Amino acid sequence: MVPRKLPPEILDEIIWLLPKATQLVLCRTSQLFHSLVLHSLYKNICLTRSSSLMCLCTTLRSNSTAAVCVKRLSISYKLARSPNTLYLASFYKNLKAALLQMVNLRELALLVFDPTFITTILSPTTQPLQFPLLNYFETVLPLDSSLLSFIQRHPTLDYLEVSHHENFSDDTPSRSRDCATVELRRTPVLRKLRHYAGNGVYLETLAPAYPLPLRSAHVVWSAAQACDGPIKSLSAAASCTLNVLSCRRRGWNSDLIGLISTHLPNIYMLDILCVFVVDAQFPTGYQEEVGHYLSRYPNLQHLRISREVQFRSSEIPCDLDHELAIVSEWGAKCPSLSVITLPRTSLSSSPSTLPTYANIQTRALTSNGVGSLTMFGLPLI
Repeated sequence: MVPRKLPPEILDEIIWLLPKATQLVLCRTSQLFHSLVLHSLYKNICLTRSSSLMCLCTTLRSNSTAAVCVKRLSISYKLARSPNTLYLASFYKNLKAALLQMVNLRELALLVFDPTFITTILSPTTQPLQFPLLNYFETVLPLDSSLLSFIQRHPTLDYLEVSHHENFSDDTPSRSRDCATVELRRTPVLRKLRHYAGNGVYLETLAPAYPLPLRSAHVVWSAAQACDGPIKSLSAAASCTLNVLSCRRRGWNSDLIGLISTHLPNIYMLDILCVFVVDAQFPTGYQEEVGHYLSRYPNLQHLRISREVQFRSSEIPCDLDHELAIVSEWGAKCPSLSVITLPRTSLSSSPSTLPTYANIQTRALTSNGVGSLTMFGLPLI
């Protein structure tokens, strides 16, 4: 018997907690439960195999009621490496037809490095994809003209993550990289964007001349890329709103800390991930130089300098006395600092708190499912 006195919202929460097998049985009992279970089954979809993706697309194309229930979609299957295994045009056509019916989609993650996605699914030439409610978009694809056009059609985006690598995708092999860069100079209108992650070259392309409500940014620099362009773009677009900044770049990046102190002095959290081929110690004068730059931050509360070593032949031992001296000096230079994390220790700069030592993760910005973000162990608001 259907408990008619319970509102649909309560029933929806109960059904959400049931196992999938129970939900499939429950949806056959009545029209009410069929509608509620359908919403629960298709609300959040995460696919890791291309075969599962095709089964889903076939179902959604024939069942528009299920398609409108999809709110979050994550696709992360591995591409077939065998030259004898190719995805036919019908594969992408079926996927795009299913995506066109997901009119209530809010979060989309395309985590497959398949350039064909750009030319077949995201291309604006025939039946361009447009999701009126989309506020989260994550992809590992390079930011070319088709992907930029897709972003342009979604001004409601709140979170945007593009490729962390400077890997422009050229339709014509003979086209030079400079031509590709010029072609990307069409700034999309993203007046609601609050979180960005990706390569610094793309940030320079996406950052507009008008202010953005950007709250956090995770910027990755390529090996030969200058550090001033992305920082100046962030300063022009979000100098008054940016609270959290995470950077990944080669070297110890004292110049980057100085550049940020000039253009973005009002941030609250700063994470610098330093990339090395082999492990290295702080260079001579690094402690004094960074301390000088920290005196320019009036509101900085969390500072983390971590390292990513690509070849760990031998790890340099931690000198706790030296680390404590650095924390004491930097804490005096920047009184607002409450937590300082160094490459080998995690220390509190507050004199009333005993220092604690812990291993830290090298990733500054992690994704806990589609749309859930944390930085320094704290949620991004």
